[in-house]
Amino acid sequence: MADITTHYQDHTLLIRISDTLHAPSAGELFVNLVEILSEAERSEEVRSIVLTGHQGFLRSLALPSGLPAQEAQAWVEGWHTVLETVDTGTRPVVAALEGEVSAMGFALALACERVVVSRSMRLVQEPGQHGLGSGLSWFLGQHLPQSLASQLLLGSAARIQPEQLLQAGLIGMLVGQGEALDHALADAAHLNRHAAQTVQLARELLRQAPLQSLHAQLEAERQLLWKLQRQSPIS
Repeated sequence: MADITTHYQDHTLLIRISDTLHAPSAGELFVNLVEILSEAERSEEVRSIVLTGHQGFLRSLALPSGLPAQEAQAWVEGWHTVLETVDTGTRPVVAALEGEVSAMGFALALACERVVVSRSMRLVQEPGQHGLGSGLSWFLGQHLPQSLASQLLLGSAARIQPEQLLQAGLIGMLVGQGEALDHALADAAHLNRHAAQTVQLARELLRQAPLQSLHAQLEAERQLLWKLQRQSPIS
C-alpha cells in the first residue's frame, strides 16, 4: 500500500495518503483505505484517527475521463464507500489539509469529525469535473448558502480563501502554513482524553440535533446521560 502509510501515536492512528496518487490506481486505494478504517474500528487501541497528505491532499484525484460507463460507475461507488465509511465510523476522524486539495479530497475532509486547514490550502478542480461524483455537493449544500456553495463546487473568478471557509463554519480551525498536522494530532489527543463511549454518544447527539425539537433533544440527552452513569463515570 505505497499510496497509504500509517503510524500510531498513543491512541491516534495517523493515515497519510500520497500526493502523487493518480486516478487509474485510485480504485485500489479506495479498497485499502476502507480496510484500514475498518480495522481501526475493530481495534480497542485506536480512539481517534488523523487523515492527511504530504504537501497536499488528493490534489490530482478526479474521475478519469473516457472510462466505460460500468467502470466509471464502479470507480465512483468505490469512492462513495470511502466517504460513507468515514462518515459512519465510531472513531472520530480529524482531517489536516495543507496545500492543493482536490474536490474529492475536500469532500473526504468534510466527511470527517473535524477539519484543520492551513492558510496555504487551495481548492483545485480538474477541468470539466467540477467536483461532480465527489460527494462535495452534499456537504456544501448542508452547510453553506447556495451562492458560496456554487462558487466552491463550480469555481469562481475570485479564489475562495481559507478564511472564508472558517467564517462560514465549514472548517473548525485555521492555522499557519505547515502547522495543520500538528494541530490535528493535538486535537485528536484531546479527544482521546475522554472515554470512548462519551465521545461516540456526544457525536450522535450533535448529528441528530438539527432534526430534533428542543424537547426531543433534551430527552435524548437525559437518556444518554443515564446510560453513561449506569455503565461508568463520565469522563
